[in-house]
Amino acid sequence: MTEQPPVHPDVESTPIDSSIHRPRTAEPVAFPDIHSALAPESAAQAVRALSKSGRLPGYRDASPTSFASTIFGGIYDHTLRATITPAGAPHHASTVAATISLNRKTPAVVIAATLLTIWPGGWLLHSLLTTYFSAYPRADWVTWAWYLPLCLLSIPFLWKQFKAARLEARAHALEIHGRLAAALDTQPHRPSTAIHRTSEPAR
Repeated sequence: MTEQPPVHPDVESTPIDSSIHRPRTAEPVAFPDIHSALAPESAAQAVRALSKSGRLPGYRDASPTSFASTIFGGIYDHTLRATITPAGAPHHASTVAATISLNRKTPAVVIAATLLTIWPGGWLLHSLLTTYFSAYPRADWVTWAWYLPLCLLSIPFLWKQFKAARLEARAHALEIHGRLAAALDTQPHRPSTAIHRTSEPAR
């Protein structure tokens, strides 16, 4: 029988989704709340100190007690937006709550490039082929018959690339979560030992 790690009797354990530790799908990137014994102002200073060490990529202040950072995920970067608020609970003076959203620029570029490749890309390709190769059929349906399926074949690859990027973003979010938790000195007040012992390592 596996021995259970001791839990502080005065600390209420907050369950954390184990999928954060096992990123296998392209589900939205989650970020569990971080509870700290530091006051909100002191917690914000600790986060700024962490950013100055280069461990919070793309860090920027949104307000005295809120900030944003970059979560890397292949070519599809995400933005973490966090707010530090008073907790008002035993052993917890502040709480860092964050959301992670996909940056829209790269998906928009990929979608636009795919659509432009189909049209007017197909028309331009047919025009070039009939201009430089006199033996090529003049009917444009001949070009569309092979060019359109070729374009559509790229869609599964693009979706697979997006799913892989989400997995990378989830892994990086977990890494940033650990850095923030360490900087905010939350180790005595969060059940991290139990989580890491019961969760399978990411594959």
